[in-house]
Amino acid sequence: MRKFLAAAAIVCTCSSALAQPVTTITMADPNTFPENVTTLSDGTVILGAMLTHYIYRARPGQATAERWIDLTPVGSASWGLMADNTRNTLWVCTTAFPLPAKITPPIKERHTTLRAFDTNTGAAKGAYPLLGATNSCNDMTIAANGTVYVTDIANGNIQRLRPSAAALEPWVGTPELANVDGIAFIGPTLYANNVSTGKLFRIPINADGSAGAPVEIKLSQPLEGPDGMRAHNGKMYVAENRGGRASEITFSGDTGTVRALKEGHPSLTGIQPHGDVIWLQQSKQNYWRDPALANANPNPFVIFSIPTQK
Repeated sequence: MRKFLAAAAIVCTCSSALAQPVTTITMADPNTFPENVTTLSDGTVILGAMLTHYIYRARPGQATAERWIDLTPVGSASWGLMADNTRNTLWVCTTAFPLPAKITPPIKERHTTLRAFDTNTGAAKGAYPLLGATNSCNDMTIAANGTVYVTDIANGNIQRLRPSAAALEPWVGTPELANVDGIAFIGPTLYANNVSTGKLFRIPINADGSAGAPVEIKLSQPLEGPDGMRAHNGKMYVAENRGGRASEITFSGDTGTVRALKEGHPSLTGIQPHGDVIWLQQSKQNYWRDPALANANPNPFVIFSIPTQK
């Protein structure tokens, strides 16, 4: 009996240890330069990589993001990505260029494709080239009916993929959306940001599905290079690329109160709330831009979580 109880205690202790959530995840490969992060319903964390052919995955409790989906057959790396957990689909912005490389192609010279993968198996489900001779698929969001809205930062527009459609279609492009980056729904309301101007817009969706004129949100304080953007529990969470800051925005009509949650993380481009934590991810693109970092080692690439705040 004593041996049985001792063994049971060991099993319980080990199970408890395995159940402990991780707060940091290290990417298995060096020089990945991830641009965005998303999560599945069970807490699995998924990351893209701008300088490798792989999409990475860390299951709940894993502290390392391992290679999962191989983009080598399509000769592409990945930028924005988002899981549609309702439809078991992972949406990914991919850019085709030769790898290995030390830096990504200029935004105005890219050829990009929105791709869909099965979140259970990683199998490809579809590929949808963006419109335009050159383009730059950057981020996406999914409406309740399954329509995917994609930002093209190179051409300053948002393209749309309706359910069962075979191709993307133009949706909206205005001067305010030059350098459009992050995009997210809060309920039926669609928001998009401009990484260059730091502005945030509400984009009305008319009864026929067409876009209305972007409406600028009056913010309580400026955003510095807003990049990845996700909604959670009625609030917006924004990764500020130039500011190195994670911020929360609470809306009242077309005004937004900004609250800084975490500072001091340069090139913060990805943010993903999940349950009672928020995952934050640095692309480390500052290693490409800052001459002082030209010969510095950017590794390892680690994402980390912070608790949600009330």
